[in-house]
Amino acid sequence: MRLLLTRRPAQAGDLEAGLRAMTGPDGVPFEVGFLPATDTELPDDDGLARLRGAVVALGAGEVAVLVVTSPNGARALAAAGWDGSVPAGVRVAATGPGTVRVLREVGVRGAVWVPEEDRSAAGILAGLPGPTRPGDRLLLPQSARASDEFAVRLRELGWAVDRVAAYRTVAYPGDPARRLLPEDPAGADVVSPAELDDQPASTAIVLTSPSAVEELLDTAAAEMLRSGALPCIALGAPTRRAMDAAGLPVAAQATTPDAPGVAAAVRRAMAA
Repeated sequence: MRLLLTRRPAQAGDLEAGLRAMTGPDGVPFEVGFLPATDTELPDDDGLARLRGAVVALGAGEVAVLVVTSPNGARALAAAGWDGSVPAGVRVAATGPGTVRVLREVGVRGAVWVPEEDRSAAGILAGLPGPTRPGDRLLLPQSARASDEFAVRLRELGWAVDRVAAYRTVAYPGDPARRLLPEDPAGADVVSPAELDDQPASTAIVLTSPSAVEELLDTAAAEMLRSGALPCIALGAPTRRAMDAAGLPVAAQATTPDAPGVAAAVRRAMAA
């Protein structure tokens, strides 16, 4: 069975590798390709200056906790001059293994706390210990398009949240001069929205983010997505909500953002 993930090959990691090592409902290993919907750019010059200021504050020990909710957040901090080091006593939290992997790549050597079960913003809210002192600061680098719900909930837990727009999620392809991700590897299996009609019937689309849903609806893929001709898997609850709001049929939702979660969702979709 063929799976198309709505991100760039340059973002590939444990999810794609894990899926390729698993078998689909037909007993054959998953074939993984890409349907890029979004790209990632550094913020404008003013935004980049604010991000660099956040990196300085982190290095000076002015924050108690750094919460990184995506690999792109880690990449953006590195692009703003962060070498991965944190002062003693500063905790680092991440939403899942993909984010941890990129944190290690940019130089983080100490412990990174990850929710044991729900590897999402909800899991962090449920499991992250609260501040030890009033006014403890929490640094939250996010996409400029991210909802403020997570930051609001963290503030309700007592944190003084420094939310910084670390990167911009834009329609694919982005501006090469501001692009955060490296070039895609040569020969990568990439499908354009206009080519969806040519995909085999045994293809499922894994929508990886709410922004991917939004951007694909402005492309030639919109009619195919709305028709349900190819089953669409939502990667997590926020993506599911975006699909529901857009009126897109959801074949299944992956309850965890990893290969087992996606594979289980695909099997549920195919059994329906």
